[in-house]
Amino acid sequence: MKINNNLNILINIETLVLVAVWSAPIVFQGSFTIFDRKNGKQYLIFYRCECQKANQTDILDDEFSPFDYQFTYLYAGSVRLHDNIFNQLSEDAIYLLQYALYLTVTKMLTTKKQNYIYIDEMALHSLTESIKQKFAEGKNFEMDAEIGFAVAMDFNPQEQAALYAVSSLLSCLAVESKSM
Repeated sequence: MKINNNLNILINIETLVLVAVWSAPIVFQGSFTIFDRKNGKQYLIFYRCECQKANQTDILDDEFSPFDYQFTYLYAGSVRLHDNIFNQLSEDAIYLLQYALYLTVTKMLTTKKQNYIYIDEMALHSLTESIKQKFAEGKNFEMDAEIGFAVAMDFNPQEQAALYAVSSLLSCLAVESKSM
């Protein structure tokens, strides 16, 4: 795909970590909210990712490698059939999401304020039903301000590979949202 270098593509990726399991393999679950600043559109992607690092210290001490963050599931909130969009994204687009998750996890590990929430079965069921309703409506939910850990990053690509990554990501999400 030929990308025009003069394109002013600007997106914001907010990465929300709802679940972090710190035993091998380390597992993260949450969502990416992609804001397409050019078109004013917002897309939601839910993820499950296995991290190949042995512990939290390794995440902080080692440099980023996409091989350490393997998505096992990527679900676009706009997809009617709830398909995993992993195979529809380019390697560059997946790399972009892996890097956004890496930045969020490192920020989470270096932030002093961490809230550990333990929840009983009744509260978990209530929370799950509330989230299911929001997903069914295709809406983002406000609870992310109260649960989980989120970091947002603006991404204004200048290099050809980065432009391709953003273009691939947005075109996949735009196609999926039109099919509804």
